[in-house]
Amino acid sequence: KSYVTATIFVDVTDATANEYLREKIGVPALNEIYEKRVPGALWHIRFFRDGQPEEYSVVLRPDGGLHSVHHDVAEAAAGASLSKEDALVKAQDFLATREGINLSQWTLVEATSEKRPHRLDHKLIWQEKQPLDDPQGTTADTADHAFARMQLAVVGDEVTSYRTFIKIPDEWRRKHEEQSVARTILGYLILFLREIRSELMKAVPWRRFAVWGLFGLAAYGLVAGFGNRFAQTLSQYQTAIPLKFAIGALGIGLLVGAFFYLGAIVLVFAMAWFFLRQAFGDAKFPGWRGMPGTYYRDALAIGIGGTAALIAVKRVSEWVSTHWPTAHQSLGAAFGNDFDSVLPAISISATAVLRGLLFAGLIALTAGFIAARCKSAAVRVLLFVLGSLAMTGGWVWSYARGANEPDRIFSCLGNLRADARDDRAYIAGQPLLSPSRDSMRSRAGGVAGVAADIMAERQREHRGRRKPLISRPQRSHCRHLAKPGNAICLLCFGNK
Repeated sequence: KSYVTATIFVDVTDATANEYLREKIGVPALNEIYEKRVPGALWHIRFFRDGQPEEYSVVLRPDGGLHSVHHDVAEAAAGASLSKEDALVKAQDFLATREGINLSQWTLVEATSEKRPHRLDHKLIWQEKQPLDDPQGTTADTADHAFARMQLAVVGDEVTSYRTFIKIPDEWRRKHEEQSVARTILGYLILFLREIRSELMKAVPWRRFAVWGLFGLAAYGLVAGFGNRFAQTLSQYQTAIPLKFAIGALGIGLLVGAFFYLGAIVLVFAMAWFFLRQAFGDAKFPGWRGMPGTYYRDALAIGIGGTAALIAVKRVSEWVSTHWPTAHQSLGAAFGNDFDSVLPAISISATAVLRGLLFAGLIALTAGFIAARCKSAAVRVLLFVLGSLAMTGGWVWSYARGANEPDRIFSCLGNLRADARDDRAYIAGQPLLSPSRDSMRSRAGGVAGVAADIMAERQREHRGRRKPLISRPQRSHCRHLAKPGNAICLLCFGNK
């Protein structure tokens, strides 16, 4: 029975740990950690069979190098019952020979065992002796510093599931997570629904907003069809249930999401229109067509000028935060989210349309609400500016700094981009995958090809067979590997 594959690009960073290290050592040093010591962005390729608990996962670094191989088996699968000491010996040998790690620089901090019906499993965690936030490593108080950690599982007598992560002080994390209070603002909706029977509510142009919602619905459909939703579903699929049920759940989720976005766009614009009418009465609102030429000229100037102003404000705020630090809860890593999409260009463009509609409606809603409820002109301007800046989110952070500045967090010190000349992806100026491989025509397909090679080697070692169970997919195959429904292992494993 053939294997199914799911290839996704994952962010394994911890935003809270990022913020702790930013405060202690700064962003450039944090970038260096993610480049050389604890990878923050990884390719994850999962191989599984429908309804079977045994599966494999190959994890690659952005440059195509092997990070780890995971082998998951059924809880009731037979295996060895090694003692904790024997499991530790096997794990140490793995780290020294496979990963080239000098264990004299690491300390075993956790070793747990779990009894299975027919075997004994172990989980082992090591911590590096040198703190990440104290390069000199002069302090003996480990509770107040951040450390690199690595984890291994010994399943029966097989060493698997190697991963790395950052451990920060528990007290610091607890205090900062307490400060992250979830805020739900329902004032707009409550005030809107209070007027549901008013004459002004009856005048809302629902049909026009429904058309705008259909544009958003079409964009959502493109994101669902050409994005990474299918790959994400396969990556998270639990083999204990039939695959068709997981695909059915995905379809239901996409249908619910479609209705949500359609309703959200219509409701946001309706609320914006309602509050703007309350504020300005019967004044004629500008439209998309039939306006004087000076209107479109001014709109273009405002769009360009406003974008430049937001970038300038962001740069000023960053300068102020550098010289006048304030408390933050977390600091997210910044890298592209669409490298594992079926067609990234369509997915990114459709996402821009969908979010553009939502944010345009939210800004109009904010403006209308402030104009209708606040009578002071000065306070109106201040609140509108603050509200607009609050909704800019991460796009200013992503583009205002530029791609080569050293003080911005990118996974592995670089901004991910696609090179249109040869369809390769780069990170920090280095190709994600070796350009010498013919199978690297597509990003997800190329990664899957590398994973297939690694799987072949590991299975030969594990089962003691000479003949490879997996062969590298040819270039003609790899074009289709990123498409939903096409399984690399159908090509790689055959009928094994």
